[in-house]
Amino acid sequence: MTTATPDLDVVLESADGRRRTVTLGARVGPPGSQGAVRLVRGHPRLVVKLIRNPEAENFADKLEAMLASRPARMTVRDGIVRVAWPLARVRAVGGGRLLGYVQPALTAPDFGPFHQALRGGRTLAPRRATWRWYLELALDLARTMTEIHRAGHVVSDLSPENLFATPGAAVGFVDVDGWQIHDQATGLSLPSPFSRAEYTPPEHLADPASRKLRAPSADRWALAVLLAEILRLGAHPFAGVPPDAEPPFDVQANVENRRSVLLGSTLRQPAHAADADLVLAGPLRRLLERCFAAGYDDPDARPLPQDWVAELTRVQNTVRLCPTGELHVFAREAAACPWCELAGRTGRDPFSGADARGGSAHDPYGR
Repeated sequence: MTTATPDLDVVLESADGRRRTVTLGARVGPPGSQGAVRLVRGHPRLVVKLIRNPEAENFADKLEAMLASRPARMTVRDGIVRVAWPLARVRAVGGGRLLGYVQPALTAPDFGPFHQALRGGRTLAPRRATWRWYLELALDLARTMTEIHRAGHVVSDLSPENLFATPGAAVGFVDVDGWQIHDQATGLSLPSPFSRAEYTPPEHLADPASRKLRAPSADRWALAVLLAEILRLGAHPFAGVPPDAEPPFDVQANVENRRSVLLGSTLRQPAHAADADLVLAGPLRRLLERCFAAGYDDPDARPLPQDWVAELTRVQNTVRLCPTGELHVFAREAAACPWCELAGRTGRDPFSGADARGGSAHDPYGR
C-alpha cells in the first residue's frame, strides 16, 4: 500500500562517499515507530527508510557497520532478496544531515506483508498450495536465520511485523536498523532495545532492562514461536484461554506462566487453530518442546536455526497425502489428517476454500 506524500529531494551517499540526488515519492505502508519508508522515483527496486530520530540508539554507528559489510549469503539467495540490507546513506540536500538509508524494495507484486501468509491466508500462497508451502516458508525463514547468526547479528525484534513473503514461499527481512548489529571492525555488538512481547523470550520478559544486549538464544526462542505459528497457519503456540479465564487473554501472561498446548496445558484455542497434536508431531514436536520447556530456563537448550533446517527438510521430504482431502498433506507422524479434523470441527478447509458446513466465526474461541 502506498500513500501520497509531497515529493522530497534527498542525497544518496555510498559507503565510499559518492553522492547523487534523487526524489522520494509515495510512502510505502503506514509509518512505523522508528520511521517511514518511501519509494525512490525512477528506481522501482529501491526504497528509502527515513529514521524518525537518526541521532538516537547508535543508528549512525549501526549504519556504518552495515555499509562496511554486505554478507551476500545472508542478503540474497537464488536471486531473491532475503534481507533488505542498507545500500547507502540518505542525507538532506544542502546540510548533509543523516536522514536514513536506502535499501532494496520488498514491495508488491513480488512481496507481501508476512501476516497475509498466516491464518491460512490465500493472498500470498498460490491457489492450490498445500501445507508444503508453509513448510517451505518456515524452512526459508530458518535458513536465513542461520546466515544471520553466522554473521554475528541478532534480529532482536523477530516477528511477522518485520517480515515479508513471496508467492514462492521466500521470506524477506526489513527494519534491519532495529537489529543488534555485530561490528566486524571493532568486534562489538551494537544493541537494539526493540521486541514484541509475543516473541520475546521469558528471560527478557522478566527483566526488560536485559533486552538492551541479547544473545542469539533470544532469537532462537522467537524463531521457534514463529515456526510453530506458520505451521499451524497463524496459531501462536502460547495462545489460548485458561479454564478459569475469559477471552481475550494475553499471550504474554501465558508465556510468563508456561502455559502452552505444546506443553500439555489446557487452553481453549482460537477457533481457526488446527489441532497442535496433529500438525506438530514426532521430532518436530520434540524440538518445540525442547525450546519451550528445557529452553525456558536454559536458553542454550533452544534449537539452533540449522536444527530447524534439518528437521523441516525431513518433514518436507516425508509428508503424507490424505486419502480424503485432495490438497491435504501433513507430517508422517500425525495420527490423522489435521486439515480434515479442522474442516469437520469448524466448517472451513484452509486448503480448498470450501465452507464445509457454514460454520460461524463470531466467537474467535469457538464457544
